[in-house]
Amino acid sequence: MDNQKIVVANFKMNLVLKFEIENWLKNFLKYKQELSSVNTRIILIPSALNALQFIEKFKNIKTIFIGLQNVFWERKGSFTGGVSSATLKSYSGEYVILGHSERKKYFGETEEIVALKLQNITKVGLKGVLCVGEDIMEKKNDLTKQSLVRQLDVYLNNFPQGQLNKLLICYEPIWAISTNKPTNPPTADEIMTAKLIIKKFLVERYGINLAEKIKILYGGSVNQRNVEEICFSAGMDGVLVGKASLVPAELVGIIRKVEGK
Repeated sequence: MDNQKIVVANFKMNLVLKFEIENWLKNFLKYKQELSSVNTRIILIPSALNALQFIEKFKNIKTIFIGLQNVFWERKGSFTGGVSSATLKSYSGEYVILGHSERKKYFGETEEIVALKLQNITKVGLKGVLCVGEDIMEKKNDLTKQSLVRQLDVYLNNFPQGQLNKLLICYEPIWAISTNKPTNPPTADEIMTAKLIIKKFLVERYGINLAEKIKILYGGSVNQRNVEEICFSAGMDGVLVGKASLVPAELVGIIRKVEGK
C-alpha cells in the first residue's frame, strides 16, 4: 500500500444539527459501492458527538476510517470536558488531527501541548494527522523553512521510531485555509518545496528508510478544481479537506480525482 493516496475530511464544527448529519450520511452512502472499491484511504473526522455514529455506519467499508478532531493529552482523570484517546481506540476509531492552527488560535494550544497529545495517542495505538504550516508573516519574511522545522522538532522530539508508519504529516499553510480568505493559494512549486523541507527533516532525523514510511499530505482550501495539481503536480501523498468535505458529492469528486478518474 506504499502508493496508496489518502483523503482526510475534517468537518470542523459544522453539520451541527441532527438532520444535517443524517442528510450528509444519507447522501454520502449513495456512493457506498464505489467507495468500497477505491484504493484511496478515506479518513472521516466528524465532531466528537458524531464519531460513534460514523464508526457504526462505516464499520463494514474497509476503505473508510474514522477519527477525532481533538483529544486530551492524558488517557483518563479529573479533566472536565476532556476527550480520551482510549475511548476512541476502544470504539475502533483510528485517527486524531493534531496541531491544527485553529486549535492553536482559539484554544491556546502550544507546540508542547501538541507533542504531549501525539505521545498520548501513540501509546494507546491511534494514528496522528499532524498539521504543520507557516502563518502569513512567516511566509512574507521567507521563514517557511524555519517554521516547519521548529514545529517538527518539538512534535517529534520523543516520538518512537517504531511508530513512524502510523504518522501522517499534513502541510497546511495557515494563510491558505479557506476561513482566512486567501487571495492566492500556494502554487504546486510552493507545496512541493514545503514537502521537500519536511522530507529533509525526516531523513536527517530518522534516515531515509524510516522517513519513507511517513506520508505527507496537503491541506488548505482543497477542492475538486485544484486537487489534481496539489496531489500530482506537487507530489503529495494525499489531502486534508475542510470546507469541501461538507458536501458529499464534492468530497466524492475529490476522491475520484485522487484515484485518477
